[in-house]
Amino acid sequence: MSHFKTGDLVHIPSGSYRMKVYSQDDQYKIPFSANILTEPLIGVFKESVDNTTSVVVFHDGEWIVENSCVYSKIQGEKNVRVSEHKQDRRQLASV
Repeated sequence: MSHFKTGDLVHIPSGSYRMKVYSQDDQYKIPFSANILTEPLIGVFKESVDNTTSVVVFHDGEWIVENSCVYSKIQGEKNVRVSEHKQDRRQLASV
């Protein structure tokens, strides 16, 4: 699970994959909107979905983001990643 609390300010780097949250009665609707960020974004942590993903609120709504793409500024240190395991996104693109 994520070590963030609701309301924490988080940084999501460019190249991160995110899925739009559409919920109705605690169930997700299909189809999902999804995209890969072309620039870094700042968001507000809302909640953990499971051990690998969390809901982050951005200027354009709530999105599900992999925990490995969620960073925070902690006590003046460099950005600290929630997980050190991040899949290479270039493998997802067709050649």
